[in-house]
Amino acid sequence: MRKWTYLVATLLMAGTTATFTGCIDTDEPEGIAELRGAKSEFIKAQAAVELVEAELRKAQVAEQELVNAGLALQNKSAEIDLQLHELDIQVKKLLIEKEEAATAQAKAGSGSCHCKS
Repeated sequence: MRKWTYLVATLLMAGTTATFTGCIDTDEPEGIAELRGAKSEFIKAQAAVELVEAELRKAQVAEQELVNAGLALQNKSAEIDLQLHELDIQVKKLLIEKEEAATAQAKAGSGSCHCKS
C-alpha cells in the first residue's frame, strides 16, 4: 500500500512540477510578427483596391451616361437642323409664290389701263 501511496505522490508531484515549472514562451519570433503585420497591410490594401474599383465602376457609368447624353444632344441638334432646312424651303416657296403673284398682278394691271387722261 505504501508503494501505491508513493506512486500517487510521485505522480502528483510530477504533474504539479510540470505545471508550475513549465516554460511557456509567449514571445513570437520576429518573422511571425512581420508576417502578421504584412498580412494586415495586405488586407488593408485589398480593401483599398476594392474601393478604388467601385469608384472606377461609378466613373465608367457616369462616363457612359455623359456619352449617351451627348448622343441625345446630337440627335436633337440634327432634328433642329432638319426643321430649319424645311422652314427655309417653305420660306423660299413663299417668296417664289409672292413673286409669281406680283408678276401676275403686274400683268393684269398693265393689260387694262385705267388711266385718266
